[in-house]
Amino acid sequence: MQKLTRMQRVQLLSLTAASGSIPNLETALASTGCLLSGALPPLRWPMGCCLMLDAAAAGQLEVCQWLWQQHGCPLHAAVEAAAASGQRAICEWGLAAGCPWASIFAYKAAEQVHVGLMEWLLHKGTLMPTGEIAFSLLEAVAAGCDLLCLQRFYQEWVGAHPDQLEELDLHEWCKWSILAAAAGSPTPDWQAKVEWLEARGFEQFEDACKKAAGCPDALDRLRWLRGRGYPLQLGSAIPAAERGNLEVLRYLLEEGLTPGIWCSHRAAAKVQLAALQLLHDHGCPLSMDVVGAAAAEGHLHVVVWLVEEVLGPAGVQLENGVFSSAAKSCKIALLSWLRGQGCPWDASVYAGATEAGCAEALEWLTEQGCPMQEDGTPYVKAARNGDLATLRCLRRLGCPWGPPGLVFARCIRDVCELPVLGFLLESGCPADWDVVAAAVEEIVQQMYQTGTQKAEERARVLLQWLQENSEGRVPATHST
Repeated sequence: MQKLTRMQRVQLLSLTAASGSIPNLETALASTGCLLSGALPPLRWPMGCCLMLDAAAAGQLEVCQWLWQQHGCPLHAAVEAAAASGQRAICEWGLAAGCPWASIFAYKAAEQVHVGLMEWLLHKGTLMPTGEIAFSLLEAVAAGCDLLCLQRFYQEWVGAHPDQLEELDLHEWCKWSILAAAAGSPTPDWQAKVEWLEARGFEQFEDACKKAAGCPDALDRLRWLRGRGYPLQLGSAIPAAERGNLEVLRYLLEEGLTPGIWCSHRAAAKVQLAALQLLHDHGCPLSMDVVGAAAAEGHLHVVVWLVEEVLGPAGVQLENGVFSSAAKSCKIALLSWLRGQGCPWDASVYAGATEAGCAEALEWLTEQGCPMQEDGTPYVKAARNGDLATLRCLRRLGCPWGPPGLVFARCIRDVCELPVLGFLLESGCPADWDVVAAAVEEIVQQMYQTGTQKAEERARVLLQWLQENSEGRVPATHST
């Protein structure tokens, strides 16, 4: 696990959750050093949400139930992912278990052509979508369904209520989004959908070309749309740059499009060196931000090209931000190269590696003498992420606690998980119990104000745990 970042460990957990084996998932949780809930102000599920999404998408109902019952992972994530993958049983379970209905569920089902599930979800919430919800759902239908389906729901939701067009302030923007969704639709009749929407007064807008530029047959779509008078926008080149579609990029450049620096930024982040070179040849600007984008994803060869071939040894001075970005990738080869180039660093570099949660990178930075933050911030970052593995690594490497009581108080204010708080105390983290008691009173008050049973139960557990571990200096009851 030394070489894996926190997100790579979470991906490993997600794959295990999608496989449907709860015993294997329990083993993986123990070996990765990840807590599913991290910091919860007020009750967030940063990692558990990823697992719930993948388990639901794979139709693993028992895993979803276990994640919810044993770890409090969000029902909303399960229903949304299940709707997108056509898993009605999980949708039924999530809603029956208390998940509030949301229009995004029907949207996700429609987008992936699960029409029957979309209609069932709509009946669970509102029988007739109106206003902005209706237009949002039509966007999903235009993207995923065929023309007949689009015509049917347009008539039901809008045609029978034409006054919605006047009542909805954003209806023009909504119509542009629907037309763009049709232009980027994977269905064979996408052209017919565009023509039908045009006949209903949907105005030709530049978003259509941007959507089309991300399709496998982007060049044919763009030529067809341009032939009908659709305009281009600066963002039209971004999907092609991200995918390395040089044919489409050349076409857009020949059409007179001048991509901005964000296009280069996205090509660098997606390791599309050939696209980056083509953009540079046509005058697309480059900057240290573009170098940072490549560094953040660990793309050494892109960083080398930018520094040596474009910015040049005489024209570039590497900045702290580049090293900080590279630290988040945790790629030792890139970090070593930047070190060899004399790229400056500061404590933000160590903080970036801590946030990424890679023990190998943290050890390398420590060996190289990278400055550490003296106020204990690395511990707080790892604690917020529920990353016990990184907390252990920081302790082993001698990262300072900072001012007495500061780290523990910050973790209390962020409502970090009890295993995290327990690890900190067991590892010698100083605690100022008077400060903790004051912070807990405010946090528990917020929990009770949510009015949910889970929040109130969590507040009781937190108070009891602190009372037991503070030698009675934190009261075990909440003062109302």
